[in-house]
Amino acid sequence: MAGELGLEGLQIAMGIAVTTFMRKSDILTLRGDTHIQGNLLQQIIQKSAAQKGMQKAARRQWNLQSHPLLKQLIQRGRLRYR
Repeated sequence: MAGELGLEGLQIAMGIAVTTFMRKSDILTLRGDTHIQGNLLQQIIQKSAAQKGMQKAARRQWNLQSHPLLKQLIQRGRLRYR
């Protein structure tokens, strides 16, 4: 339905959520220049940081070579929202 309404950004965010199991707050804070290093998507989980502090917060990373759908979604977002 999001595609029919022209909400491509929502489609991309939903795809990232499904492939990474990230929460909305984590997806909304993603930045290519900060969170993507080479072929790795790295993110500090915001809820964990709020509960435990930045030093002890849960950190997740995904190798984009091993996750082609995630890589495609990120590329699509970069092209759409430059």
